[in-house]
Amino acid sequence: MISITAAAVCSTGAIAAGSFVSASVNIAANLAPALGDVDLGHATGVQFPAKNAGQLLDVPVRVNSQGSKLLSYQIDLVWDAAHFSAVSCSVGGGWAADWACTLNDPPNKALIAASSLSSTATGSGVHVAGPKGCCSPRLSAFEPVVQQF
Repeated sequence: MISITAAAVCSTGAIAAGSFVSASVNIAANLAPALGDVDLGHATGVQFPAKNAGQLLDVPVRVNSQGSKLLSYQIDLVWDAAHFSAVSCSVGGGWAADWACTLNDPPNKALIAASSLSSTATGSGVHVAGPKGCCSPRLSAFEPVVQQF
Protein backbone atom coordinates (compact mmCIF):
# COMPACT_ATOMS: atom_id res chain seq x y z
CA MET A 1 0.00 0.00 0.00
CA ILE A 2 1.09 3.52 -0.76
CA SER A 3 -0.14 6.49 1.26
CA ILE A 4 -0.67 9.76 -0.64
CA THR A 5 -1.26 13.00 1.27
CA ALA A 6 -2.35 16.34 -0.15
CA ALA A 7 -2.42 19.60 1.81
CA ALA A 8 -3.51 23.16 1.00
CA VAL A 9 -0.84 25.82 1.37
CA CYS A 10 -1.40 29.52 1.83
CA SER A 11 1.65 31.43 0.60
CA THR A 12 0.49 34.77 2.09
CA GLY A 13 0.43 33.44 5.66
CA ALA A 14 -3.22 34.47 6.08
CA ILE A 15 -4.04 31.00 7.43
CA ALA A 16 -2.21 29.59 10.43
CA ALA A 17 -0.05 26.53 9.66
CA GLY A 18 -2.16 24.25 11.89
CA SER A 19 -5.35 25.20 10.04
CA PHE A 20 -4.38 23.85 6.61
CA VAL A 21 -6.76 21.38 5.01
CA SER A 22 -5.17 18.02 4.27
CA ALA A 23 -6.28 14.52 3.38
CA SER A 24 -4.61 11.15 2.93
CA VAL A 25 -5.59 8.09 0.95
CA ASN A 26 -4.04 4.63 0.79
CA ILE A 27 -3.83 3.05 -2.65
CA ALA A 28 -2.48 -0.22 -3.98
CA ALA A 29 -0.11 0.16 -6.90
CA ASN A 30 -1.19 -2.38 -9.50
CA LEU A 31 -0.57 -2.88 -13.19
CA ALA A 32 -2.82 -3.75 -16.09
CA PRO A 33 -1.28 -5.86 -18.85
CA ALA A 34 -0.22 -4.07 -22.02
CA LEU A 35 -1.59 -5.28 -25.36
CA GLY A 36 -0.25 -8.80 -25.97
CA ASP A 37 1.07 -9.07 -22.42
CA VAL A 38 0.20 -10.89 -19.20
CA ASP A 39 -0.27 -9.62 -15.65
CA LEU A 40 -0.52 -11.69 -12.50
CA GLY A 41 -2.57 -10.97 -9.42
CA HIS A 42 -5.86 -9.26 -8.76
CA ALA A 43 -6.99 -6.52 -11.17
CA THR A 44 -7.87 -4.10 -8.35
CA GLY A 45 -6.53 -3.56 -4.88
CA VAL A 46 -3.41 -5.36 -3.73
CA GLN A 47 -1.91 -7.63 -6.38
CA PHE A 48 -1.22 -10.45 -3.89
CA PRO A 49 -3.19 -10.01 -0.63
CA ALA A 50 -1.39 -10.98 2.57
CA LYS A 51 -2.21 -14.47 3.80
CA ASN A 52 -1.78 -16.16 7.17
CA ALA A 53 0.03 -19.47 7.53
CA GLY A 54 -2.04 -22.25 5.98
CA GLN A 55 -4.19 -19.95 3.84
CA LEU A 56 -4.06 -20.39 0.08
CA LEU A 57 -3.19 -17.60 -2.32
CA ASP A 58 -4.96 -17.33 -5.69
CA VAL A 59 -2.78 -15.95 -8.48
CA PRO A 60 -5.05 -14.83 -11.33
CA VAL A 61 -3.39 -14.78 -14.77
CA ARG A 62 -4.81 -12.00 -16.96
CA VAL A 63 -4.11 -11.47 -20.68
CA ASN A 64 -4.68 -8.30 -22.73
CA SER A 65 -6.01 -9.13 -26.20
CA GLN A 66 -7.81 -5.77 -26.40
CA GLY A 67 -10.35 -5.99 -29.27
CA SER A 68 -8.95 -9.19 -30.79
CA LYS A 69 -10.20 -12.68 -29.94
CA LEU A 70 -7.81 -14.65 -27.79
CA LEU A 71 -7.64 -17.97 -29.62
CA SER A 72 -4.69 -19.61 -27.88
CA TYR A 73 -2.00 -18.98 -25.30
CA GLN A 74 0.93 -20.68 -23.63
CA ILE A 75 2.33 -19.05 -20.50
CA ASP A 76 5.14 -20.23 -18.24
CA LEU A 77 5.03 -18.98 -14.65
CA VAL A 78 8.17 -19.07 -12.53
CA TRP A 79 8.42 -18.29 -8.81
CA ASP A 80 10.72 -18.75 -5.82
CA ALA A 81 9.87 -22.24 -4.53
CA ALA A 82 11.07 -21.22 -1.07
CA HIS A 83 8.12 -18.80 -0.83
CA PHE A 84 5.31 -20.33 -2.93
CA SER A 85 4.15 -23.90 -3.44
CA ALA A 86 1.37 -24.48 -5.99
CA VAL A 87 -1.31 -27.01 -5.01
CA SER A 88 -3.84 -26.53 -7.82
CA CYS A 89 -4.62 -24.59 -10.97
CA SER A 90 -8.02 -23.47 -12.22
CA VAL A 91 -9.39 -22.00 -15.39
CA GLY A 92 -10.30 -18.32 -15.19
CA GLY A 93 -13.75 -16.86 -15.74
CA GLY A 94 -12.67 -15.30 -19.04
CA TRP A 95 -11.80 -18.59 -20.76
CA ALA A 96 -14.54 -21.11 -21.63
CA ALA A 97 -12.64 -23.58 -23.85
CA ASP A 98 -10.22 -26.46 -23.35
CA TRP A 99 -7.07 -25.69 -21.42
CA ALA A 100 -4.27 -27.42 -19.54
CA CYS A 101 -2.09 -26.59 -16.57
CA THR A 102 1.06 -28.42 -15.49
CA LEU A 103 2.27 -27.62 -11.97
CA ASN A 104 5.51 -28.21 -10.10
CA ASP A 105 7.54 -29.74 -12.91
CA PRO A 106 10.00 -28.39 -11.70
CA PRO A 107 8.69 -27.22 -8.26
CA ASN A 108 8.95 -23.49 -9.09
CA LYS A 109 7.03 -23.54 -12.36
CA ALA A 110 3.61 -23.80 -13.98
CA LEU A 111 2.79 -24.13 -17.66
CA ILE A 112 -0.68 -22.92 -18.67
CA ALA A 113 -1.86 -23.48 -22.25
CA ALA A 114 -5.11 -23.39 -24.20
CA SER A 115 -6.43 -23.24 -27.72
CA SER A 116 -9.86 -22.75 -29.27
CA LEU A 117 -10.70 -21.49 -32.75
CA SER A 118 -14.22 -20.70 -31.51
CA SER A 119 -13.08 -18.61 -28.52
CA THR A 120 -14.88 -15.31 -27.99
CA ALA A 121 -12.56 -14.17 -25.17
CA THR A 122 -11.50 -10.56 -25.69
CA GLY A 123 -10.54 -7.62 -23.52
CA SER A 124 -7.82 -5.79 -21.67
CA GLY A 125 -7.68 -8.23 -18.76
CA VAL A 126 -9.07 -11.65 -19.74
CA HIS A 127 -8.76 -13.90 -16.68
CA VAL A 128 -7.55 -17.12 -18.32
CA ALA A 129 -6.32 -19.22 -15.39
CA GLY A 130 -4.38 -19.20 -12.17
CA PRO A 131 -2.46 -21.34 -9.76
CA LYS A 132 -3.38 -21.53 -6.10
CA GLY A 133 -0.91 -22.34 -3.38
CA CYS A 134 0.73 -21.71 -0.04
CA CYS A 135 3.02 -18.80 0.32
CA SER A 136 5.26 -17.13 2.85
CA PRO A 137 5.06 -13.42 3.76
CA ARG A 138 8.30 -12.94 1.80
CA LEU A 139 6.67 -13.75 -1.55
CA SER A 140 7.54 -10.79 -3.73
CA ALA A 141 7.23 -11.76 -7.36
CA PHE A 142 6.17 -14.17 -10.03
CA GLU A 143 7.74 -14.07 -13.45
CA PRO A 144 5.39 -14.70 -16.38
CA VAL A 145 6.98 -15.74 -19.65
CA VAL A 146 4.59 -15.53 -22.59
CA GLN A 147 5.42 -18.32 -25.02
CA GLN A 148 2.73 -17.52 -27.57
CA PHE A 149 -0.66 -15.93 -28.23
